[in-house]
Amino acid sequence: MSYSFSASGKSKAEARENAEATIKKVVDGQPIHGADQPLMMAGVDNALNALGDPKEDEIINISAYGSVGWEDALGDDTDAVRIKQCDFTIRASIISETTEGVKP
Repeated sequence: MSYSFSASGKSKAEARENAEATIKKVVDGQPIHGADQPLMMAGVDNALNALGDPKEDEIINISAYGSVGWEDALGDDTDAVRIKQCDFTIRASIISETTEGVKP
């Protein structure tokens, strides 16, 4: 099962907060992603730590993709699921605040 999302903010903290809120919505809709949520957020943190700080007219944009593969019946017991595959792609960028289609 896979997901993708974008989140942005005027600061690293705001971008992280928005990313965390978005991944929480993913987990609410696809509980299996509770297994990779901490890994995705660690990746977001590492990407943000690599960036400098945005200027006044810039924002930080995060684009992320995640996927897990598992075996066994999912049901309501996600602890009984064996994760067999996971992957992540995370991009964090400082962009112009006026970039079309991107809002903090």
